Amino acid sequence: MLTDSLCFLAVQKDALALQGVPESMKTKMLCLMAVQNDALALQYVPESMKTESLCLLAMQSFGGALQYVPNAIKTESVCLMAVQNYGTALQYVPETMKTKSLCLCAVLNKGCAVVYVPESINIYV
Repeated sequence: MLTDSLCFLAVQKDALALQGVPESMKTKMLCLMAVQNDALALQYVPESMKTESLCLLAMQSFGGALQYVPNAIKTESVCLMAVQNYGTALQYVPETMKTKSLCLCAVLNKGCAVVYVPESINIYV
């Protein structure tokens, strides 16, 4: 039988075990622990529990997790943190938020991020 303590132990051992935890047993604390241990656990956090602060925490360790951030939470600070950490996260930034400075930051972090820079943005270093 699945218990709260068993789910806690599983996620403590492997953050991605959050995937197997029933939605009804996912608490804010459990989701926070999972994301602290592995940013990719964000994909298994219920949308209702995804906050800007939780998403920022994930972006600090792996910007590629931006793909699991709801558009409503993709703020300038969340997107900036993501591309500073992992330049190719630029592919997950909404087009309307791709500024020259954000794109430059992404490309300086990871040159191949240039493929995600809109043609309308000229980056000259």
